[in-house]
Amino acid sequence: GFSYSVQGISHNTSEDLSIMRSLPNMSVYNPGSKIETELAMHAIFDTQGPSFIRLGKAPENDYYEKKPQYKIGDGLLIKNGNDLTIFCSGNITEVVMDVRNKLKSNNINAKIVSLICLKPINSKSIISQISSKNVVTIEEHSEMGGLGTAIAEILMNNKLSHISFQKIALQDRCHKEIGSHNYLRKLNGLDSDSIVKKIIELIKK
Repeated sequence: GFSYSVQGISHNTSEDLSIMRSLPNMSVYNPGSKIETELAMHAIFDTQGPSFIRLGKAPENDYYEKKPQYKIGDGLLIKNGNDLTIFCSGNITEVVMDVRNKLKSNNINAKIVSLICLKPINSKSIISQISSKNVVTIEEHSEMGGLGTAIAEILMNNKLSHISFQKIALQDRCHKEIGSHNYLRKLNGLDSDSIVKKIIELIKK
């Protein structure tokens, strides 16, 4: 993602998860906090075969009151809600939590589900977490081949055509800009205000 901000294009990756997901037998992890990183590392050491882990800079706060039980491929519930289901992955979760608070002031109660592991994914777990007609994925990664693609495949393969689905991710282009983490997020519509605006438009439709 943009964790290394001013270090530029050599350090800020937007396509790594997509590339690694396409490799046979590769497990792919994208934790978004210190607790999630610990869960991911235990999962990696308990699994045979190669694994890839994306490590952004750790946020100051964690999102869990206590360390949750985790099974590889499952979604982890952070906050409950019934108006909207948001799937997120990686340290964009800190923005997603701010998004949830702002949506609440607009009378939209969002469920937040974090995916530590993007491959393999437990489809049954993901489907069981959907508690609304509207589903959104948010990620600091290309719109091609990452979390949004993975969730879209699950919805399509299980014929969940009644779901209104939208990806919020980086556009499919080369991101050459340099600046702070927050600057790069805002430039690419991944700041909380931009995301809230997109979600409200989706729900109005």
